[in-house]
Amino acid sequence: MRKEHRLPFAVITLVLLAQAAATATGVVVKVAGNGYWEDTVWPFMDYPMYSAAHGPPVQASSATLAAELPDGAEIDITPDFMGLAFFAWRYHLVERLVADETQLDARYAHLAEGIVADREEALRRVVDQVVRATGARPVALRVDRRTHTVTDDGIEVTDMATRVAVTVEATP
Repeated sequence: MRKEHRLPFAVITLVLLAQAAATATGVVVKVAGNGYWEDTVWPFMDYPMYSAAHGPPVQASSATLAAELPDGAEIDITPDFMGLAFFAWRYHLVERLVADETQLDARYAHLAEGIVADREEALRRVVDQVVRATGARPVALRVDRRTHTVTDDGIEVTDMATRVAVTVEATP
């Protein structure tokens, strides 16, 4: 072995031996985390992919949009049905349909008119597409929303479907 390779070889060997010893003996030390103490197998066993979740939970939401026809039938208004990419469908249609201008704080009251106009435009687009596809004008639109939370046990639905109904006026 060359002289310049001895130090890296010794360090790598020491690290591997320490890891093997820690694994065999189960040496546990307390390590300060983000405002908590956790048990960690010394020196290298605290891999993030095996760690418990800490801090605020990771959440995501999903939404479905459906139209009720006069005969009681219901059709799903998907991004493909509308001819839109998913994010355009979600943020230009679904989120605008459920936006609530009454929840604005006084500093943002001037935005209420825009929210109402956006909702009316989204409603018109959906109604026009349903009429083109089915020949019938929908009587109501429904948005079902779910909140999914990532926990140590997997993904759980923590907020079941909140139904937001939009009644479609009878006049075209």
